[in-house]
Amino acid sequence: MKEIGCKNCEKLLNFVEICGNFGEIMPKLEKLSKNENFVQGLRELEEIDGYLKNMNAKNYIFNMGIIRGHNYYTACVFEVYFKNHRNFGAVGGGGRYDNLASYFTDKTLPGVGMSIGMSRLFDVIMQNGLYTPSLKSKSKASIIPLGQTLPHCLSLCSKLRACDIACEVLFEEKSFKSKLKDANRSKVPFVIIVGDDEVKTKRYAIKDMQTGEQKSCTFEEILNILR
Repeated sequence: MKEIGCKNCEKLLNFVEICGNFGEIMPKLEKLSKNENFVQGLRELEEIDGYLKNMNAKNYIFNMGIIRGHNYYTACVFEVYFKNHRNFGAVGGGGRYDNLASYFTDKTLPGVGMSIGMSRLFDVIMQNGLYTPSLKSKSKASIIPLGQTLPHCLSLCSKLRACDIACEVLFEEKSFKSKLKDANRSKVPFVIIVGDDEVKTKRYAIKDMQTGEQKSCTFEEILNILR
């Protein structure tokens, strides 16, 4: 029994080391087993290779060492790498899952899907100078809540966005001065300050970050300024 186990381990190790284009791997795979499921898997790989060639795909290889979620993947799985930055690892991956939807519905809904590792993707982009972020905000206004006015600020932000005004609420637990610095750093044109008095009177302090001018305005007046 021990000898049989060693042979199986050796066969498994040989299998996971197989990697290359379809023409290279197929002769090696065909020698490994005549098991019906194994042979069916080879036919599926052949079909996938045909589709990729029809789409003129170039930068792909078949790697038997890829292992992904055995509890839900039911067929071919794949991983995506940056061609010249494989040291970062896979930036995406997925595969075929025939039964995954059955966890959520009685229907049989086979599917294929993938996910992208955004943090790893951005690591590659940033470390290789492929993108230089701008600190300039796309918002026309930053809303700063004072005291317990955050709910009102969120409502005000929603109303402005409904009028196609890009804005944001600086809700972090920071001092007023720190929030002004954040707004200035992001080069947002205006800051809207909302305290208890502003909530009561429905007149909001709006500050022009370029000139430093600050005045009290109604929602409609702010809308005209930001437009």
